[in-house]
Amino acid sequence: MHSPGVIADLAAQRACWHPAAFASDVADRPAHAGLPGEPLAVWREASGAPRVISDLRVHRGTALSLGWIAGDELVCLPRLAVRR
Repeated sequence: MHSPGVIADLAAQRACWHPAAFASDVADRPAHAGLPGEPLAVWREASGAPRVISDLRVHRGTALSLGWIAGDELVCLPRLAVRR
């Protein structure tokens, strides 16, 4: 028997709705938010609608929340030039 206050099944937990950020924190620039085991980037479209996406830039391994918003799209941070 499981304790009723403990959710050990992450798959079951992911199937539920969870708050990820306060509405006041979701603006016209990306912000980092998160759920158990998943970092998220949140922002608002030009229309004011909230958007959310995984906060992982797969091809660089960095956070998308470091980028900016262009129209309704999240633009990732460009590669920084390194001088040698």
